[in-house]
Amino acid sequence: MQNKTADVSDATAWESHYTAWAIDDGDFGESLAELRCAALQHIEERHRTPTFGVDHIARELYISRRQLYRAFPDSGGIANLIARRRLASAEDLLVGRPDLSLAEVAGRSGFSTAGVMRAHFRRQYGVTPQQRRDAILRARQQTI
Repeated sequence: MQNKTADVSDATAWESHYTAWAIDDGDFGESLAELRCAALQHIEERHRTPTFGVDHIARELYISRRQLYRAFPDSGGIANLIARRRLASAEDLLVGRPDLSLAEVAGRSGFSTAGVMRAHFRRQYGVTPQQRRDAILRARQQTI
């Protein structure tokens, strides 16, 4: 799906997109798929910015936070999706760039601090980022 926010420059056209997403009865139909796609695209493009969050997506898509959360009922919420995308970026950097410190990995992945990243890793994987890095690098060395 193309970026609807970039394609819609005319206020009237954007209003029609907003109206299609602003259905309040929970029956979004095809518009729900568009909303999800647009939100996921925003997450993909901006997750590395520590100040990026749910409010930013809602504002950029001209919808309420509530509507945004309702669009992702089975994923644990939109904030969880942002955190999981940041975790994936951090894990890629932990393994792909072992020269980076944990603070640098946190900053490049969108976490505000290494401590915040550590808390997310512990919650998601049950280990710290350093433990995860060490385990993956050890596994790689054993296969060589």
